[in-house]
Amino acid sequence: MSKKETKLKNQKISDKHYNDLKSLLDDLSKVQSQIGVLETSKHELLHEVSVLKVKLSELQVELKEDYGDIIIDVSDGSYTTKEQ
Repeated sequence: MSKKETKLKNQKISDKHYNDLKSLLDDLSKVQSQIGVLETSKHELLHEVSVLKVKLSELQVELKEDYGDIIIDVSDGSYTTKEQ
């Protein structure tokens, strides 16, 4: 062996430190996994929002064709005609 080479000795950290380290890494892995699940749910919800916006837009076109240019009170379904 040259002076720059070092022989590595197989040593271990204490059981307490090992258990603490293992527990923290397990907890971190669980939280990261939960974030992945949440991101997937978020993606699905964002897609659903897009679908609902398209349906709303289609209904708005249908309402305008049937009733003209109106303002709808969504609390009771009544409407007033917009003044030109």
